[in-house]
Amino acid sequence: MFFWIRRIFNSLQYHVDKNINETLYQNEAFQSSKWNLMEHNILRWSQRHTYYIFLALVLASLFIANLLIWKEKLSPVAMELFPHWTKLIDWQGGFLAGQLTIVGVVYPLVIGLIGVLFQAKSAKKTLFPIYQMYSGFMFAGLSGLLLSMFIIASYFLSASMDESTYLAICITTALWLFFNVLLTSWFFTVTFLMLDESKRDRLIVRYTIHELCEIDIRHRIRQLLLQNAVHQKLLVSPDENVLKVRTYKFSDDKYSEIKLRSTDKVCVNNVYFSIINIVIRYHVYRLKVLHWINRIKLGKRLTSLKGFGWLLFDTGAEPEVVVQPIWTTEKEKGLVVVRYIGIDIGWVSKAVIKASIKTDKDEEDSDKSLTSMMLGFVGTANDSIRDQNIGEFKYAIGNIVRWHIEIASALSFLNDNKEEDNWLLLPTATFFSRSYLDEILSEYYRLSKASVELISENIEFFDEMLYLHKRIFLRREKLVNKEGFSLIQGSYFIWSLLMEWRSYSSTSTDMRIASKYEDVLLDFVGAWEAWLDYIEPRSKRSKNIQQSLPLFLTHLEFTAHTTISALRHNNMEAAGWGVDMLNNWIEKLAIRTQGLEEYWWRSELVTHDILLEGPDTELWQIILNGNDFNLKPAFNLALTNAVFDLRIISACYILLKPASGDNDKIGEYVKALLAGKAIHPTGGVGRRRKSVNKASDILGAFIRHRDYSNYGEGSYGSWLSKVLDSFGRLNEKRRVSGRIYTGWGSNDVKSMNRAYVEIALYHSASLWKLEQKWFDIIFSNAFRHVDQESLVRDLTDWIKLSDEIENPVLLTQDEFNQNIDNFKYSIQKTIDAINQRQNEVVAQAEVDEELLTQFGVVCSEIFNSREQQLVNFPINLFKIVSLDGGMSDENSFKINIQDYLKQNIASNVDANRAINEEEWLKSATNNNVEINILRALLKYQASDVREYSDAESNVLELIGLAISIERPILFVGDDELSDVFYDARHNKELADKYKITFADGFGNNYICHLGEILVYSISFSDVNFSLLTTKELFESIQFSPITEEQFVQVMYDASEENENIGVLSLKYWMNINLKEDQVCIKTSIKVKEEQ
Repeated sequence: MFFWIRRIFNSLQYHVDKNINETLYQNEAFQSSKWNLMEHNILRWSQRHTYYIFLALVLASLFIANLLIWKEKLSPVAMELFPHWTKLIDWQGGFLAGQLTIVGVVYPLVIGLIGVLFQAKSAKKTLFPIYQMYSGFMFAGLSGLLLSMFIIASYFLSASMDESTYLAICITTALWLFFNVLLTSWFFTVTFLMLDESKRDRLIVRYTIHELCEIDIRHRIRQLLLQNAVHQKLLVSPDENVLKVRTYKFSDDKYSEIKLRSTDKVCVNNVYFSIINIVIRYHVYRLKVLHWINRIKLGKRLTSLKGFGWLLFDTGAEPEVVVQPIWTTEKEKGLVVVRYIGIDIGWVSKAVIKASIKTDKDEEDSDKSLTSMMLGFVGTANDSIRDQNIGEFKYAIGNIVRWHIEIASALSFLNDNKEEDNWLLLPTATFFSRSYLDEILSEYYRLSKASVELISENIEFFDEMLYLHKRIFLRREKLVNKEGFSLIQGSYFIWSLLMEWRSYSSTSTDMRIASKYEDVLLDFVGAWEAWLDYIEPRSKRSKNIQQSLPLFLTHLEFTAHTTISALRHNNMEAAGWGVDMLNNWIEKLAIRTQGLEEYWWRSELVTHDILLEGPDTELWQIILNGNDFNLKPAFNLALTNAVFDLRIISACYILLKPASGDNDKIGEYVKALLAGKAIHPTGGVGRRRKSVNKASDILGAFIRHRDYSNYGEGSYGSWLSKVLDSFGRLNEKRRVSGRIYTGWGSNDVKSMNRAYVEIALYHSASLWKLEQKWFDIIFSNAFRHVDQESLVRDLTDWIKLSDEIENPVLLTQDEFNQNIDNFKYSIQKTIDAINQRQNEVVAQAEVDEELLTQFGVVCSEIFNSREQQLVNFPINLFKIVSLDGGMSDENSFKINIQDYLKQNIASNVDANRAINEEEWLKSATNNNVEINILRALLKYQASDVREYSDAESNVLELIGLAISIERPILFVGDDELSDVFYDARHNKELADKYKITFADGFGNNYICHLGEILVYSISFSDVNFSLLTTKELFESIQFSPITEEQFVQVMYDASEENENIGVLSLKYWMNINLKEDQVCIKTSIKVKEEQ
């Protein structure tokens, strides 16, 4: 019944239950560890012991009453079975003594013993609450005490009742004592279970899954659904333009509040969204009506009448409702459930909203959460580290692995997309949200830190932690990729901790520390490189790239981090091993060859971001170059390129490290990364690695790094930028909040141009040129014209940067001076080759007539749009605007744009055209139309010419002249007169003196109203007079259509000297008809020199 009520009213609890029912309750691992009937009841009794003790007393009373009611029918049977029934009464004293012994002696002793045993354990705050709940000693103890009081009370009552009635009480106490003995038996059983470490560990896992996980997950789902109610369509937002509905907003604006008052801190337990949605829809409809009433004239009159003021509404207001429960202690304690602004919510709506939101006492600070139980998971490990007991530590780590796997398995489910997901990844609803997995891994991080600090004593602790994340990864079934990312990251953090430990232990003179450090460094390198086989066995490599590829890339990114992290701690030895791990990565992945596809395809374009796309995409067709697609070599090529590129950006990043005494080592590591050579050779014969052997190699890599054709999240270039950005956040020093710092780091490829240039200079001992395969790629369909232009700009920047490099790391100053001319010449030749090819392509391309037509249609909007006609000056002055005029040379007008680049209008040439070019052409057309109309006006025969000594005389005379003119209009070309009108905007006395007013809706060039005169400006350098005329003068204007939508013809004429530059012409036809014999008075102000 409650389920259907919650569903009908679309309640928050219904959606929470639905999520749990469809995920947790469908999980076999979750169901297999459920409590049995006895365990379930004990836990419920322990959780609400006061409530259930009261029920026990009620049950005892009802049982006695039942015996008394059925006494006549039960007595014959009882007499026959128990002829000496009076002896049963004598047992009451024994019952009381036994019960008091159990409650007063046994329970305290056993609980005290457990307390002493748990005292030395780190997890005591976790273990004892579990023991309390699972053993039920609180309920059992209270039940025993209540039974004792019940027996004592019955002693006194026995004096006022017959023996048969007292016997009913004795039978009840006997059964009650029997129940208490069962509870005591359970208590002893659980006590012995808690003393057995393996059984205790199993209990902790089951308790965590069934008593903490579900409750905690429900709480988080409830908070997240509340926070995203509009996005999840639980709360409606019918019309954002009328009423904005939000569920998450922090603002200093003064909102009105709907508050549920409470002395105790409460939180939202349930929300009936259907009811709130009715209130929202009502107010949206009400606001629409108020908008309409306040817009019409009749409505404005109505709102001004007495008694109708409630209909008045500020149409400029932006009403907003925020459904976001926030506890507040301002003014009076309570839970603010709704805030609103710009809207009047009546008392009825407030009452309905309050009734639709149910609250409960906030238990946020309680220990009943999954995160609070983490201490129980790692407590034994912490104890063994404290005691330096390696045997116990190994056992504890094994338990942690089992716990993690069992909990993760119990919380896994299929999401709405039928993909594997896990509730461990559920974040909190707070601003800095963290998932359960984040919090679990934080505990592992603390264990790792403690084990690193014990390296000087015993490296076995470090070795155990080194394999913790891999053991979990290996044994997890249905692993979600996010889990894999976090476990790989957790394993990498051990390297960071090792670098930190070495940075403060390096000053020690103890040779054993140096020796152990070298041992653990080698252990980490071996363990880290083994990750690749854990992610995906070699036998299955590239068979399930959708799952394995993101994990391989995560491991690759953190491999690149190892060198940077070591250098940030000035640990040159570890940095060398980081270089080796990155150089060896592709070999450890067991990619032996890419096959002939490396040469058949345009393999330089194969990157991991396109691997999951189908081979039918345009980019893949360019890459395949007419050959067949094969996933395995594509996978191999993508990862080979990714490793090569991370080696290069790592080398560039290291090269930008501020100068120090280790420049020689820095140079050695950069060269090793570029060449793929080992810092610590193994003596084995390695295969050929992709390397930078010449300047064209670094330029080719730079072109791929810039990823010109792609942008946005998910592209290859954004991935490289993300890696670079993460380099800058490694082991950052603590800083003062609010201050600005500068330091070593870059956040994208372009910001490392100086490093690329230095590497290219290092390889420019002779002239060089970009390889033909890169020219083929640049001029393939993979590169747009605009991408080629971007490359040219980057190369131009390279030439400029080469003059700014000081104190190069890779080469001496003499070598630098010898190489720089070769570098500049080679880069310039590359630029020239690209420009020449671009010019050829543009020259051969046809003009895009569709684009020219589109330009014409956009420019025509000033004619064929009624809204534009009403706004555009001076078209809006004409009585008749006709769109059916004829075409002739006499009424044609032309706008010529000189030196226009053909590439902007060439077919199949995606040039870097200005974003606002169409609007600019439209504006140019509008301005030309305005000029030609005003020129026609200026040529009109003046009916009178007047000249004044000053602006004031001119203004006063104009007011007098306008009295006899119907619909007067003034065109001001005199600067002195214009200044008077513009000054009136900010000078009320001046405006009142000349009766100058200002209004909206009169189009462009409007200045003001001078009495009844409509005043416009005409801005011509050769016009220093004004014209006072009538609006009747503007009879009609005609425009000639080319098509129904087009009135402007756009043409392009190439230049004879350069066919890639020409004239863009905009031609239109316009007939201006000014009514003859109308008043047109020409006025001017004498120049002071003339006076």
